[in-house]
Amino acid sequence: MNTIAPRRAARRRRATTSRRRFASLRVAQCDRRVGRMADLRRVRGANTQEQLEALERAFIESRDAPCASVRRVGDGARGNPETVATDDVERGDDASTAREDADDDEDAPRARSTMMDVMGDVVERETSASGGIDAATTAARRAASAATGFPEAKHRSETNFGRKSRYAARKAAMRDKGKSDGDDAGEGKAREAEKAPVRLPRVDPEKEDASIQEENDHILAAMSPAAVKEAQEELAGRLNPKTLEFLRNRGANKARVGASPSAPTAPAPKRARDRSDVATEASARTKKVTTVGVEHVRFALDGSPLLDATVDVATGSAPAPLPTERDPLRAGEGSDIGYTFQEACALTRSSVASQRTIGLQIIGKILKLARRWSFESVDPLPYDADEDAMGESDVAPRLPNGVTWASVWVYATVDCAVITLLRRALDDTQTQATVAALSAIRSLCGGIGVGGVDGLEVRLVDMLESSAPCDPSDLSYTSPLWRSEPENAPCGGSGFEPIAWEHAVEEIRLAEDSTVELADEPDQVEEGLNKQMMERRQATEQAADPIAALLRMGILQRLRYLLEVERTPQAEVFTHELLEAFTRHSKAAANAVAKCPRLVSIVIARVKDSCGGGSRGSPTEPATVGIAHAVCVLRLISQTDADVAKELVKEGVLKSAIQAAVTFGGVSIGVENEQRPRPRGYAAMLWRETLRLWAGISAWGLDTPAFDAIHPLIAPWMETNNDAEESLAMDIFALLTTLSKSLPLEGAAEDAGPPAELEIIDTDKTLSWRCATMAAKCAESWIASGDYDTFALYTVVNAGRFLAALVVRSPNDAQPMLSRVLGSPNDSFGAMSVDGILGAALSALDSLVYACSSTSVFSKRNIELSAWGSVLQTILLLTIVSPDVWNQSSVTTLASQIIRKFGGKRRGVSSSRTSFASARGSMDCPSRLSRGSIDQRVSDGGLPTGDFSSDDDPTVWMGEHPIVATSKLALQRALIIAMEILDKAFTSDAAPSIGRSPLGSPPRRMKRDLQEDAAATVDATLGLISMLPPGAGVAASQAISSGIYSTRVLEPLLSLTKNALGDAVSVIQDSNEEERGRLAIRETGVNLVAASVSLVPTAEIVREALLGGFAMELTTSSEAKSISTPGPCVAVGSLLPGHPLWYLAPCSPRTTIQGWGTAGIACTLSLLMGMELGKVPRVRAIRPALKMSAIGAIYTMGPNVWRDPAVSAPLGLLTDLYWRRMVKNYIQAYHQGVRGYSMDLGSFSAGEGGLNDPLQQAQGTGDAAAAAAMVNAFASESFGDALFARHVAMWLRVRVSPKARAAAWIALSDGVALHLLPSAKAMVPPAAAYVFFPPGGEPDPTMREIYIKSIESGALDKALSGWAGDDYPTPGRESPPITAALAIHALAHVILSPGAGAETAVSTLRRILHRPNTSVVLRALIHTPLTIKRRPSFACASVGAHKTPFGNGFVYGKRGQDIDIPPRRTLLLDVCGQDAPLIAQVEHALVQAGLLQPDAISELSKKLSSSAQIQEQSAFYK
Repeated sequence: MNTIAPRRAARRRRATTSRRRFASLRVAQCDRRVGRMADLRRVRGANTQEQLEALERAFIESRDAPCASVRRVGDGARGNPETVATDDVERGDDASTAREDADDDEDAPRARSTMMDVMGDVVERETSASGGIDAATTAARRAASAATGFPEAKHRSETNFGRKSRYAARKAAMRDKGKSDGDDAGEGKAREAEKAPVRLPRVDPEKEDASIQEENDHILAAMSPAAVKEAQEELAGRLNPKTLEFLRNRGANKARVGASPSAPTAPAPKRARDRSDVATEASARTKKVTTVGVEHVRFALDGSPLLDATVDVATGSAPAPLPTERDPLRAGEGSDIGYTFQEACALTRSSVASQRTIGLQIIGKILKLARRWSFESVDPLPYDADEDAMGESDVAPRLPNGVTWASVWVYATVDCAVITLLRRALDDTQTQATVAALSAIRSLCGGIGVGGVDGLEVRLVDMLESSAPCDPSDLSYTSPLWRSEPENAPCGGSGFEPIAWEHAVEEIRLAEDSTVELADEPDQVEEGLNKQMMERRQATEQAADPIAALLRMGILQRLRYLLEVERTPQAEVFTHELLEAFTRHSKAAANAVAKCPRLVSIVIARVKDSCGGGSRGSPTEPATVGIAHAVCVLRLISQTDADVAKELVKEGVLKSAIQAAVTFGGVSIGVENEQRPRPRGYAAMLWRETLRLWAGISAWGLDTPAFDAIHPLIAPWMETNNDAEESLAMDIFALLTTLSKSLPLEGAAEDAGPPAELEIIDTDKTLSWRCATMAAKCAESWIASGDYDTFALYTVVNAGRFLAALVVRSPNDAQPMLSRVLGSPNDSFGAMSVDGILGAALSALDSLVYACSSTSVFSKRNIELSAWGSVLQTILLLTIVSPDVWNQSSVTTLASQIIRKFGGKRRGVSSSRTSFASARGSMDCPSRLSRGSIDQRVSDGGLPTGDFSSDDDPTVWMGEHPIVATSKLALQRALIIAMEILDKAFTSDAAPSIGRSPLGSPPRRMKRDLQEDAAATVDATLGLISMLPPGAGVAASQAISSGIYSTRVLEPLLSLTKNALGDAVSVIQDSNEEERGRLAIRETGVNLVAASVSLVPTAEIVREALLGGFAMELTTSSEAKSISTPGPCVAVGSLLPGHPLWYLAPCSPRTTIQGWGTAGIACTLSLLMGMELGKVPRVRAIRPALKMSAIGAIYTMGPNVWRDPAVSAPLGLLTDLYWRRMVKNYIQAYHQGVRGYSMDLGSFSAGEGGLNDPLQQAQGTGDAAAAAAMVNAFASESFGDALFARHVAMWLRVRVSPKARAAAWIALSDGVALHLLPSAKAMVPPAAAYVFFPPGGEPDPTMREIYIKSIESGALDKALSGWAGDDYPTPGRESPPITAALAIHALAHVILSPGAGAETAVSTLRRILHRPNTSVVLRALIHTPLTIKRRPSFACASVGAHKTPFGNGFVYGKRGQDIDIPPRRTLLLDVCGQDAPLIAQVEHALVQAGLLQPDAISELSKKLSSSAQIQEQSAFYK
């Protein structure tokens, strides 16, 4: 192999490297080297390559000692590196030459060498023997170096063109100053001080920049223009264009700032400077604290924030080491300890299993706190973990300023994508890390509501689930929902708009293999989004619904593996809790759990094998923990799917669960008949879940074991006790209520039902009267116990429901028992007595309703509200099912007062308490809460905020909304039962005879009481519909059936409508001509006297026409099935909480019901008129503009509907009523100085959000669509109907948004219907003309252009025909339509008002002069007075005195005053300025219009000429 060429190349490279090193070094030659290189001084001018090579050869021949050398040591010296002699260093060149010669020889044997053969130490030679070098030696060395032709080595202080640098000069000056100030006597000390480092003073950056700028200016001044240009081109080629542009801009800014003059400022006093320094320091300290973001917050191992560590690390004072380099066991011992959320996430990716476990535990604790406190403000007090009995504090842990727990939650779920991180961590191969991941996921989505697994919501739901088979709508699924916002319609749009709830993200779907369809990974980045944006959007969707996201990640398969293979106690408990949360999420999620392959089978095996001793039993210790959670999972699944319930019955799961409860949970009687203590802890939980599973399966109508089989074992547990929280009586009574359906209707109580034998087998006879009678005695004792603990109250509720079920099965035999249980308000015993539980409930609810209405945060008060509301519901339920009890006058009076107290507007606590006490007698039961401690936020009408507000309809149903609504549902159900009691008493044949009203009032007060009671019932019904949660459609149907559409309510309200139609005749006759012309009822074309008798429908007709349709509108199919389904209700598709105008759905074109017809619309309008006259608070509280828009939508349904007399008669009454209120509200707002669009709102100024505003979206999208639809129907179907035209004209009032007005005007113009609208005189009186004509003219530029364009194009010529003749205005046609009045009013203020601008006025005038019918326009223009923007009170006062701003003029069909015409004509000519042709055109047009005589023109010209001549000749004008 040829090796000569590589060797030569190596030598060539070494030679080149040596030349480069030699040329770049600034050599300090030693004495010996100076002597040897003396021969090189003769070499001069080494400029060529050959000369440089000759110089190199001369240097090598000089054998000068090198500064250092690296020696290759042979094999013999490898073991003893110290044998390398120092002599070799001196003769290094000889050895190197020998080795090179050996390398050149091809035949020479080459020794094997490795990296160990190379010596790693560099041996440097001493430059001189002495420690210092004098100046002479230095000068000699420099001369010797210069003789070689290489640059002279100099210190940097001696360069810079012979000058020192600024820094060197400044340092030398300070050194000289220090020498001069030192002590001359102590030379040694001065020398030491000179050697010591000198602390330099702080350099002012501004002065340093000035010196640099001065030096640059000096250099640039010395350079030629060509050199400057060359330097600029060089910089442009070397620098980045962006950097160059930045430098240019900065230089321009500096030049601009330097050019601006600045006044000299006097120095501030010393106290001011000190105070400024203190303020600056405090501001800097505050800035450091407030700039801490959520990403800087550091948390301890328990999830609590570390404020000191957060501030120190974030401000840079104590940087923390990497999270994987810290010892987590020492957390909390220093300010630099703790982990940010990102660091905790980094720990989960560590290769050390313990660090992954610690990171997941920290994440779980943080998520638990963030979920608990996301909806509450941060309290400044520190977090105390021992303050609450449940391990939670009532005060949120403190966070740095500007950081909230809600931001922590968003940061964790969105920015850190913790959902995906936890799902990946769940696949860890280490058991501890897997358990930590399960615990963190449990904190993320386990439990109920916002509080999670340890929140108060769990307590409420746990008690509600004990009675879920009886009232399924008490519970709803917890999946987050949303519904789109209604169209922007400040004026009402089309009225009722049904918007249903939908899934927040996407519905959970199953694949063909019964597993959840996995989430789709985006294959490519969408247009306009980068990868980070796509990942953030995906994390945002996951954060909106974490459970759905986890299900789409295949978590069920992983949980199945953990239950089947890795059977650890902690993993089993956490897995079961997650399955419970998934099942409560939605019906689709519960179906996914039920259909997941082998998952339910594994849970069933846990229950069966634990009881039978199988190997697949629960690994927990004690076993009751795992069995109880497994039974809970099966119970939740069985309540959702009947097939799963049938499968459980087939597998004998219920029987196994009962046996496990008896075995592990214990019984009340021992082997020797001794009394055993009640179950506690997990034993009580196992019994509770078993009883609930029993009730859930029985609710499907399936065969279950008979209760008599275990009755002797648990009978003592139904008795009252002091520890109600651990009592199982609540669940036992719920089970008995479900099993009571199998009680025989006939037979003796001794032998009816299954035999009392201890045998657990499935049967259809699940309960005997023997056990039912014994349980009824226990229930009676619970109701009379007087224990008002929360658990005891729910036990009373279930006991009362069980008694109600017994009354339904055997009403006659239960009468004595009901008399003892209920009593009466006048008795001294029973639940309804003065000291009974009903009195306590009413007293407690009086305070709790206000406390829970003043805030939307869930608290213990909501649990108490639910408990006491359930008690009230149960007592009323017992009352209505009891024969001859519901029709008593005291009971009906009590029900009426409950409706008024809790269903209507409340104006004060004292008044409600007083009225209620007078109805029931004195009930001095102490309140559960202090009234003064409740923060009441009450509106102007006395209603707590949040009860019902048309502007606060929720569009997102998640967080605390569902659980808060659930806590109020029991009281709402109680109101429904109270209305059912009144309705049943009113329609019953057993009501009192004639001479007494159904409500117990004397005959003379019957009419007034009925009307007041009807108004209160309607108000309560409307309140229920506006507050019922999604999924409560069955409750809404019950409310409207017994409330607003009951015969008891309809009869008095419809009678008010009949009286109003009859009184309309006298109103028309008693009005003057102007007032009569503004009444819309005259334009209906209906005989009002006959209408009052025959056109108003009866109560039965209204109920039949409306009740069925609204039951379908407010109830979905899934909600209707909830009566027979024991599980939670499905909220998807529900319309609740209802639209504020839901009762006007038949009048809306958007209703989902197609069968309303003309009869439904007529009944709705008649009932609406009755509710208005009956002064229903919630109806009158809605703005009249919204209701006017809603009833106006009838005109879009065809002439067959709105021409019907039964529709047009009440429509005319309502039009007059609402228009009168709208004008009144407008006048009041105008007096208060409110301006802007949107009738009755007054929330934004004129022009804001207008069509010409590019920064804001135009308001009124829904109004524009409604106005356009109505106008299109008017143009094509109305044939000029007067009442229809009045509704169209209302869309042109000034406070309607410009977008809606433009839509209405354009539709009128396209339909050639501008002339069909009524006049301003027929709409508003002159004193209220600014309802249509704003002072100062039209404020929106786009609308002004539309008006002027309509005049210019001739679209309004027909509307102006009344002013076209010589004797204008023509009698009978003097009042122009409102469209012509609006256009001329806008035109007058554009041309004649100075506010529009001279150019705009001139251009508009030219456009008018070039149209064909200019005379009519000029007549209207000259006879239209200008309305100025004045104070409202002064403007209204001027109406009566002058009649000029509003009374006279074209708008109201009158000529202007004669004294006003010449000034307006002169003002019109002044607009022309000095434009003679334009003046001539205006004069000619005025003559043609009859507004100016030719002689007057000559006189006017003479006056102008003489005036000009005087100005030219007089010296006064010069």
